[in-house]
Amino acid sequence: MKTQKPTTPLMEQYNKIKARYPDYIIFFRLGDFYEMFGDDAIISAPLLGVVLTQRQNIPMCGVPHHSAINYIKTLLSKGRKIAVCEQQESKSEKNLIDRDVVRLITPGTVWEENFVESGSNNFIVSIFVGDGEQSGFCAADISTGEIFISETESEKINSELSKIKPKEIILPEAFKNKDSKNIAVIFATAISYVPDWQFDESIALSEIKRFSGVNSWKPFGADGKTFAQKSLGGMLSYLKHIQFPDVSALLSRLRFKHQKKSVHLDSTALRTLEITSNIMTGGMENTIVEMLDCCITPAGSRLLKSWILEPLTDISEISKRHRAVEYFFEDAILRENLRNALKKIGDMERIVTRLATQSASSREIWHLGKSIKTSSEIKNEIIAEKAITLPFVVEDAVNSIDGLQEVVELIENSIDPESIGSGYIKTGYNSTLDEYRKISEDSRGLIVELEKKEKERTKINSLKIGYTSVFGYYIEITKSNLHLVPQDYVRKQTLANAERFVVSGLSEMEKKIYYASQKIESLEKELLSEIRTKILNHREKILTIAHAIATIDVISNFAFVSKKNGWIKPEVNSDEAIDIKGSRHPVVERKLNSGEFVPNDINLDSSENQILIITGPNMAGKSTYLRQVAILVILAQSGCFIPASSAKIGVVDKIFTRIGSSDNLAGGESTFMVEMTEAANILRNLSPRSLLILDEIGRGTSTFDGISIAQATIEYLHEAGSESHRPKVLFATHYFELTDLAQNLPRVKNFNVKVSEWKNEIVFLHKILPGAADKSYGIHVAKIAGIPDGIVSRSKQILSELRNQSNNLAKRELPREQMDFEDFIIFDKLKKMDINKITPLEAHKILADMMGKTKTEER
Repeated sequence: MKTQKPTTPLMEQYNKIKARYPDYIIFFRLGDFYEMFGDDAIISAPLLGVVLTQRQNIPMCGVPHHSAINYIKTLLSKGRKIAVCEQQESKSEKNLIDRDVVRLITPGTVWEENFVESGSNNFIVSIFVGDGEQSGFCAADISTGEIFISETESEKINSELSKIKPKEIILPEAFKNKDSKNIAVIFATAISYVPDWQFDESIALSEIKRFSGVNSWKPFGADGKTFAQKSLGGMLSYLKHIQFPDVSALLSRLRFKHQKKSVHLDSTALRTLEITSNIMTGGMENTIVEMLDCCITPAGSRLLKSWILEPLTDISEISKRHRAVEYFFEDAILRENLRNALKKIGDMERIVTRLATQSASSREIWHLGKSIKTSSEIKNEIIAEKAITLPFVVEDAVNSIDGLQEVVELIENSIDPESIGSGYIKTGYNSTLDEYRKISEDSRGLIVELEKKEKERTKINSLKIGYTSVFGYYIEITKSNLHLVPQDYVRKQTLANAERFVVSGLSEMEKKIYYASQKIESLEKELLSEIRTKILNHREKILTIAHAIATIDVISNFAFVSKKNGWIKPEVNSDEAIDIKGSRHPVVERKLNSGEFVPNDINLDSSENQILIITGPNMAGKSTYLRQVAILVILAQSGCFIPASSAKIGVVDKIFTRIGSSDNLAGGESTFMVEMTEAANILRNLSPRSLLILDEIGRGTSTFDGISIAQATIEYLHEAGSESHRPKVLFATHYFELTDLAQNLPRVKNFNVKVSEWKNEIVFLHKILPGAADKSYGIHVAKIAGIPDGIVSRSKQILSELRNQSNNLAKRELPREQMDFEDFIIFDKLKKMDINKITPLEAHKILADMMGKTKTEER
């Protein structure tokens, strides 16, 4: 909406600032309020729940400056960026006070405690899309100092974004009218643009050289990774634009992330397996991470998520994690002592960032000192039993913990935990500060003494000395005693029932107290700044301790959750088989009463059981079974124990899922198109060590088309890979016709979900057994779901009529074009048979199977 341009000097000042930051909401300071004008006000008012007003045809709204943080947080959560414009002077001889932007705040570049979730990363991502198939990717969490660059296939960008859920995405300006809008819709995040030329590897390298002295990409593992380098150039250019003060710290932690070192999980798999967000609301409730995260520290929670989202493929590294979990799993006393000690640990990573931005409070500094000291206690607790050899992951973490005694002593000697507000610098730390405090304290004592003296001199017992920020110190006398006021009292203020006076001795004392208090305030700030700088000299060691503690937290958390829920240590090996006995879905089991969840076995391999076709009614547990197999593989390869009675898992490098029905109408895609797109992505990108979870392929179109697509997909997967390495597939379907594939495809096996019928009712037993289901029980499920009885009865009647029609057609000789679908199946099988290559016994078996199927249909 266009608004009328104002002509007042104030609005001219505002417009000049707005022109510099057109994409930002300007918080324009006017006295005790931040005001927003024009389109900024129109956008912000409904988001903030404040009244939109108008003055001189200019829309405007405002928020109190003392509570601005909450309003800014709301705008950030909506993907908005804010430019905070402050008054540069308290008073001015000119008519207009100078104002300027002092801070640019964007969703992905905040570091304050109030703006970030403690247990989650706050990523900003920079993407450089190359001309070919590869793209560069840079992700940074400003609040923790974490940053990495990588290269990935352009079509996998959304999968990477779905893992880290960035709050802000940086793109070249050339993408303003391209795919960036789809990205914004998908991830509900802010999009920021940088001039194309700033996505330049030379910009990134020059910044690296300036801050670290390194003139090569080799130390970061990114030599020759041009696209990744360019994405870093875009990131650094943007951070320079918003004047982020701690770029050097980011570059010191820069690393190149190799995509092939972890299991590939695309956005569809993450969504349908409900790893970090549930399908119903998009929240964390009832997700794998929510169930698994009992970490004590915020850094532990963040690290746990990264481990679950990037399961390992290196068998040796997986085994190291399992042994570390086992160490805490078997020692209950150590585990509980450790978890209690972890409660004293603060968020060291984020405190270090706030130290670098000169925003860490005395309270946070004190907690940092306590955290470092507790880290040493945790180290000593773990290594107390010298006879026990520590697992590598635990030993490596413990050896990374440096006591940093000089930092602990600095904080203990300088910060007073009992006076977190004013007076936070400890007495005895600085002699000059101590002197000013003594003057201030003595002056206050002198005020009390002066009040006593004046009462005696004037004979006015109600006389009192007070103070206001406007008038300073005063002597207050009630009107009934005004006749006793001495000649040297000077009237300062008249009240309804009293008069206020000053006297020469009081004025001199006021100046002394004011000077001392001002010096105390300024000196405390100066000393706090010096303390921050001294601590930052140990930045790398502190961050190393923080990572070590986070690792110990995650490992002990895996042990805690595993022990609590009766999970077992899996064996992850180089074999091709996934053999899990008594597997359970961790989230579903938690929602049920103890013993209610029905465990199931799973046996997948490349030689005999490559593809399992699973049939059975809805609500019987097929989807739960399919999901739990994939989830248990993820848990195992993340280093956690799993809910099962035993498990041997041949390492998986990719997990794909095609589950459920959804559409993308905004993108012009129907339910069936989404289904086919997901299936195409799987078939194009699968590997011989992939695990595929396919539920209802081909259900979004006609029966013949659907069965054709589903059968062709199974046949394709059956021949994919090599003799020793083939993708393993769980294929759930309601097309019973597909179960016949097991007769001709040797690595296809049929399984069904057991259902019991009693008095015309069905009972779901949730047990997966060999063989194909004989019925779909769709009408029974409809009844359970609450479909009106009339519709259920009519459905049964129609079903009976259809079966009768099918049976009548089967008894007639029909031309091929009039055959029922079952006739098609039988006809095609007969046509494909080579009677010269089968024995009489095989021919008899095939005919018996066909007759059996016909009798089943007649029933």
